[in-house]
Amino acid sequence: MLFFGFVWLLYRSGFRLSHVPRDAETGRRWHVIRGQLGPVLTIGIPVGIVFFVDTTLFSAALMIVGRHDVQGMAAIGLIFEWSALAIMVPVGLSEAIVQRVARAAGQNASPDRPKHGRLGAPVAVITRAALMVCAGYVAILALIHFGLGINVPVYFIVDGAAHPDLVARLDALALLGFLVAVLHTIIIVLASILRGLLDVTTSMVATLVCYLGLGLGLMILFVEALGLDAWYALFAVVIGLATSTVTIAVRLRMRLAGGGAQKRMP
Repeated sequence: MLFFGFVWLLYRSGFRLSHVPRDAETGRRWHVIRGQLGPVLTIGIPVGIVFFVDTTLFSAALMIVGRHDVQGMAAIGLIFEWSALAIMVPVGLSEAIVQRVARAAGQNASPDRPKHGRLGAPVAVITRAALMVCAGYVAILALIHFGLGINVPVYFIVDGAAHPDLVARLDALALLGFLVAVLHTIIIVLASILRGLLDVTTSMVATLVCYLGLGLGLMILFVEALGLDAWYALFAVVIGLATSTVTIAVRLRMRLAGGGAQKRMP
């Protein structure tokens, strides 16, 4: 249904394959389409891998913990649900960041502008603004958690009084749950700046190594090999997110300090 809906929207928008220009040499449209698909896939495939690995880490945490502790799985599931809701703001912000950074970097790479070996003031200004907004949002999350003492996942339980043990587990995991939401927020914002600079490889490698290699690896070690509880599984997730945050932040700093002009897509 989604596919046919998409086709219908394209048709209503006036798009027709006959509108695609023909290649001057071969007279075929496929060569023109293929030339446009290359740059799209160069960015789209790594971004798709990032989302796949991200989902895999959280799903694996639920499956691994659920094998030994159903209540712990329920607690982690509620925490992940809260984290998914909390990152909707940075996800929306990231879309704007990608557009603004790409536009600023493209203007800086214009042949009419002098080359200074750096990405230029506009990109730096947008980066600082994005980080300030991100810091403000993290401050709001901290106010809710620490200032007001609200453990949001507890409120996802319809009848909390009937599940005191689950509420107690959520309280024990509250700090780690807060770190999951905060680190995920920072990663999304930092990765969007790099994506605007056409650097999608850093995010892909960071998630593969930090999420699957470190986070999932430690989770299997803690829960399956050592027989530890859900707290350590969530702790492994936090370690994966933290190392990914540091990796992406270091790469972004290197790009802003001396990355040169924006890489041009073919």
